[in-house]
Amino acid sequence: MISLISSYFSYFSKWNCCRKKAQPELPGAVSDAAQKAIRSTVLQREIDSIKDQKLEKAFENEFLCRIVGKERADLKTALKRLSSSATTDSLRAFKRGDWTHPVFKTDNWPLLAIDAYIQGQLNEWQASKLFLFDSCRNYPNFQIHELIESKEGSNYSERLLTESLGLIEFKNYQGLLKLISKNSQFFSFKVPKIRSQDLGREIKQGNANLYQVFYRLDQKLFVIDRGDVLQILIIPPDLWYDILQIQYGSNAILPIPVLGYRDGEETDHPHKRVMGIPCRYVKDPATIHGIPSHFCGLYGHDAYHLAVESANIHRPLWIELRKKGKVPEVVRETIGDRDFPLYCKGDPGRKFLPVYSLTDEEKFWYVFASNALLCRKENTHALLKCLFTDGAELAAQYGITYQSLKKCAENEDPDSQRVSLKPLFQAACEIQKELIHRS
Repeated sequence: MISLISSYFSYFSKWNCCRKKAQPELPGAVSDAAQKAIRSTVLQREIDSIKDQKLEKAFENEFLCRIVGKERADLKTALKRLSSSATTDSLRAFKRGDWTHPVFKTDNWPLLAIDAYIQGQLNEWQASKLFLFDSCRNYPNFQIHELIESKEGSNYSERLLTESLGLIEFKNYQGLLKLISKNSQFFSFKVPKIRSQDLGREIKQGNANLYQVFYRLDQKLFVIDRGDVLQILIIPPDLWYDILQIQYGSNAILPIPVLGYRDGEETDHPHKRVMGIPCRYVKDPATIHGIPSHFCGLYGHDAYHLAVESANIHRPLWIELRKKGKVPEVVRETIGDRDFPLYCKGDPGRKFLPVYSLTDEEKFWYVFASNALLCRKENTHALLKCLFTDGAELAAQYGITYQSLKKCAENEDPDSQRVSLKPLFQAACEIQKELIHRS
């Protein structure tokens, strides 16, 4: 027994000795409490350093990298000062859209959401929906809507979507329900109407918004006429992508949610396009194409372009024209913006009376012919020359050839549209003669 006790004390004496050697050597005069405080400070510095590195890396990714300058510095400071992260219960409410949860009554919950995103607990889609809710809930007559299946026929959410998405002629609500799992909420609010004769003045004075412009252009997208007001729908990006997939299949363009704004954003990626998400910590540009950006205007603008781009079956060809056409920069910018709602049955300015079903080739040529900038003689010749030479192989894959233009011009009904393809065809004839003469 004595031998056993002796061995016991001998073992722990050696263990303590090893443990002491493994610890940082501190002056003997330093108290145990002081040593503990120093070690704690060193550890905290290491933890803070790791957090700083993670924060810096997060601001390099697509979702956050457009937040720059003072906004980025202020947001980083606020994130570092967070005393706690989102609880498991709060994260569940964030993901489900449980808007009655107590977390949404706190002042800094969007900051918790950004922190959760950085920690990998929320993805871009989930965070975007939260920030859209945070913006929209302050607007007049704010409502939350849920996609549901009804055995009694059409329901309110179905009618809202169908009525507000006339530009893309969306009708397959049941098909959408099969895609939807958890991300089935969208929002609405109401804004006043503006008379047509007052719209220009209100835009200049900064009092109009994108959706009032859509309504006056008869672009039936996100807007429902409610008598003296307009009901505006805000559809989160993942749900919007589901709708575009239902409508346009593999041609649907993937929304890439981002916070912040970058002037001259690249739009030529063949399969995706950025979508600006409103956030209380980041200021949107005052105007988009000269239209005030009130009421999630940047988001509505990008959602509109995603619809038009998804409908545009000739998108790769327009991108080719932008890159290879020998035209001024302003023309390249117009082609790069690709605001061609005719692909979606849109008809701004009533160029077609009434809008009728066009073949794919007709859509391309009428978009070309109805754009005033593209139809300036010097621009028309340069773009047609590109179509018939450098871009001929790609154009032929879509049936965009001299012969298709000739056929469309010869078959057009002068009573159905105010835009004619005959001037464009005449320019094409001149280009063809020039190319034949050179060869």
